[in-house]
This record gives sequence, structure tokens and C-alpha cells, in this order.
Amino acid sequence: MTNKKTILMGISLGIIIILLLSGVYAKDYVLLCLNEGETVEFSKCNPRIEDRTCGSDLCQYCSFIGTTGAYCPASLSKCNRLGLSCSSLGENATIDKTPPTIILHSPDEGEVYTSRKVLISASANESAKWRYMDLRKGRGWKSLCTNKLTEDCDKKITLKEGLNNISLKATDRANNDGFYNVSFFIDSKKPKIYKTYPKRGFADGNFEVQFKEENPESLILYYGSDEYELNIEENCYEKRGKYYCDTNVDLDSYDGQEIEYYFVLEDIAGNMAESKHYSLDVDTTFPVINNPDSFYDVKGRYVYFKINITEKNFDEVFYVDNNDPRLREKKLCSRLKEGICEKRKRFKRGDYDLTIYVLDEAGHSTGEGISFEIDY
Repeated sequence: MTNKKTILMGISLGIIIILLLSGVYAKDYVLLCLNEGETVEFSKCNPRIEDRTCGSDLCQYCSFIGTTGAYCPASLSKCNRLGLSCSSLGENATIDKTPPTIILHSPDEGEVYTSRKVLISASANESAKWRYMDLRKGRGWKSLCTNKLTEDCDKKITLKEGLNNISLKATDRANNDGFYNVSFFIDSKKPKIYKTYPKRGFADGNFEVQFKEENPESLILYYGSDEYELNIEENCYEKRGKYYCDTNVDLDSYDGQEIEYYFVLEDIAGNMAESKHYSLDVDTTFPVINNPDSFYDVKGRYVYFKINITEKNFDEVFYVDNNDPRLREKKLCSRLKEGICEKRKRFKRGDYDLTIYVLDEAGHSTGEGISFEIDY
């Protein structure tokens, strides 16, 4: 009997100990059930342990009470083996309503980049998912780095030429969104100059250029030892993606000399294009008729012209009958003999009102009007 009693007492004591131990575990371990946005501060258990914020409708975290009374993380299987049911944080609940603060490292506001691939580099004061949106397109958010929560994000993305307006979004565990907008330019295409004028012959101060560039910054004409910057808004017009520009500079100091000219175009990114170099003779002097009051004589049906001309780069002499509705040009001389254009012309009966023009190879012309009657 004594042995039976001893055995029964031992069994009873073991059961009591097991129950007591079970009671300790059941009491010290807690299955925390958090609602969206609630945070369990595991960092109070150990500063090296990250807090957990619920990012969905319901999150379960197995915990035990540490020596400081704070919650410490435990394996979820432990709570499952103990058959624990949900417990809320109660008064200890904290709800994260603060969005992440974004610090942008790249790109810089208003900067111009020469590559379509631009580095997006940013950091936040908490772990977050990173996305971006091209506000020019407005086609929704795109993943920027990874779908994992991270405090830092660095990634190159390909964007379009011109002005870009990018919005960054960082979403924390509680689904709070932080935003940062930045605008900048991309100009990766080098400017291109297509044509310049004149290409040969004489320069009289008139110059033209055609170029293609979306973001022109400056256009400079270099001529002789001088330069002149064109005003793109005033000296140019745009048509089908091309710019057509013209200007006039004073070449009087170069009259009779040969000069070299060319254009240099620069865009907002600092890309440059230089046109071909052309060498031209300069002629800014107009032809001179030295005998404007006595260079013709009417005899019967003929008019005798003897025009004394001073012009180094002579081209031709012609006249226009102002009474002719078609104002046709009729040549008198294509060359001079010792500075003289001498010619006899036959006219029909009638009154005539002519303008005599002397033209040089640079395109300058001088005109004199005469009137006479043919009566025979």
C-alpha cells in the first residue's frame, strides 16, 4: 500500500508540475493580432530588433514577455503549439500614420542631362516600397527598385528627351505614402547644322543658316575676326522641326577683302555643332554711274547709250520699260570696256520711261530713270 501511495503521489506531483510549467508558458507567450497600421515595438525588447508594422487587414506575431515587460519576437509555431488565441495590443497599440520622408540625391532639380538613362537615387527615414510616375504620361506607378521594403533606392531609368517631371513614392509598412516631385531636362541629341548661305561668291553682310535642335541655347556667327550672336527668337523661325535663321552684319571694314565665316550652335546641355567654313570676297560698295545726266542720246528710232561706270565686280547693265506690264529685263551690256557700257538700241515710235540698272556680282544694283520720245 505504501508503495502504491508513493507512486500515486509522484504521478500527481508530476502532473501538477507539468500543469504549472504549462501555465507559465501559456502566460508568458502571447499571439499578438494587429490591425492594419498598428506597430509592435520589438525594439523595446532589444534595440537591434526592428519594429513590426502591420501592412494588411490582420497580422499575427508570436511574442513573449521579456524581463523588461516588453514584447519580444518568437516563432509563430510556438504559439500554435500552445494553442494560443489572438490578443490585441490594447493600450500599447500604436498606429503609424506618418508617411516616409524622402531625401532625393539624384537627379537635381532643373538640371540638364546628356543621357536618356538617368540615375534615380533617394533614401527615406524608414523602410518602404519605391515607385515612380512620369507625370508627362500619367500612366500609373512603376516599380523603381524592388518590391522589398528598403530605406535606400538607386536605379537608372530611361526617359524621353526634353522636360521630364517625375514623382517618387515611398510606401511604408502601414501603407503610408511619401512623395517627392522633381523636374529636369534630357538633351542627348547633338545639334545639327544643315545649310548656310552664301557658300560662294561675295559676301555683302547677309547670312543664313538652317539647323535642327529641340533646345537651342545660342547661335553665333563668326566672320573675319568678329562674331555676332543671333537672337533665336527674333532672327529665326521654326518649321517642321527645323530652324531657319538670317541676319545682316556690317562688313564695311572688310570691303575688298576675303573673309572666312561659319556658325556655331549650342544647346542647353552644352552640346555644340559647327558649320562648314566658307571663304568669300566682301563687296559692300554699290555700282556708281559717273554720268547720270548724259549717258544716252536719241537719234531717230535709235537710242545710243554710253554709260560710264565704276564697279570692281561688274556683272551687267540692263533696263526695264516701266510702261511694260510685264516689266521685262532687257540687257544692254555684260562687260565693260575701260569702264564704259556702250550700246545702240532700236525702239518703236512712242513715249518711253526706262530705268537703267547696273548690277554687280555681289547683288548690288544702282538705277537711273530716263524718259524720251521716239518720233520718226
